[in-house]
Amino acid sequence: MLICVLLMLRKKNINFFIICLITFNFYCKKDPFVNECVEFKNVFTTDPEKRSNKVLIVGIDGVRSDVISEQNSPFLHSFLNSSNSYSNLNHKTEKDTYSGPNWTSILTGVHYEKHNVLDNSFENNQLELYPNFFNYLESSMENHESYSLTNWVPLNQNVLKNDVDYANLEYYSDSLVFEFSKDIISEINTEHPSSIFIQFDELDGAGHKFGFSKEVDEYTQTLKQIDLYLNELYSLVEQRRSNGENWLVIFVSDHGGDGYSHADQNNPNINQTMLIIDHPYIYFNNEYLSKMPDIVPTIFNFMGITNSYFNCYSDGESIIL
Repeated sequence: MLICVLLMLRKKNINFFIICLITFNFYCKKDPFVNECVEFKNVFTTDPEKRSNKVLIVGIDGVRSDVISEQNSPFLHSFLNSSNSYSNLNHKTEKDTYSGPNWTSILTGVHYEKHNVLDNSFENNQLELYPNFFNYLESSMENHESYSLTNWVPLNQNVLKNDVDYANLEYYSDSLVFEFSKDIISEINTEHPSSIFIQFDELDGAGHKFGFSKEVDEYTQTLKQIDLYLNELYSLVEQRRSNGENWLVIFVSDHGGDGYSHADQNNPNINQTMLIIDHPYIYFNNEYLSKMPDIVPTIFNFMGITNSYFNCYSDGESIIL
């Protein structure tokens, strides 16, 4: 504001003051968090040695951490004591335990106070100011291939559809998500950097209908089926790794559950969930307790891109050492 006044006095022209004031209000009203970061926008650097890296992010909606076991999810459980992975079964949700805020924090690298997705309606969001990670990868990496296959289509409809090569905008069952994901993992170009986001939703549905508990057969059986899907998708990644491709694999959930819901923000069965990150030779910060915005900085670290604007406003940090 002071700058605007000084400009008016120097120029002796009220028009300068009006234009300056409009510009000032535009930036300040949009979001106070990004004012100091605007000057850095679109300043990218990339690591040429990582130009063909690939990342697979698999989201499983509604994973209650204490259900991850050798009996219920032998594939996911196998990572818990692996020296080649990061695992946290106390992965912290956002304060609001709706799916919308948590998936958005996972995909943007900021807390809900910034992206302003407060529930599952996505109304009045600030995603133009805090883009999803695909937006940055598409802008900075030549020939980048990107895909988003989600059972819960509001994620694609409200967050991702404009920034990926392909996103389904109609309902896919978990089995369809699985089948299409197999095709994509098998067919992407070896030479191109690639990022794939997959989201399974039927575990959350089973929790709401039958109960979020390891004592509920419908819930545990749904997890067992998803675990089989994950095992097969991971096998396809391993085949590509064996041919020299460099893949990072992330398994993450948005919230847990208790009873028939995930509304109680103070319940650790709800506000703690699962994050597993796998790579055959990368070292992870296994002492670190992860939070939702950490996924995007971890992806950027692996893919070899930095963006001064993102680094200025991000609430996360890379789990890769």
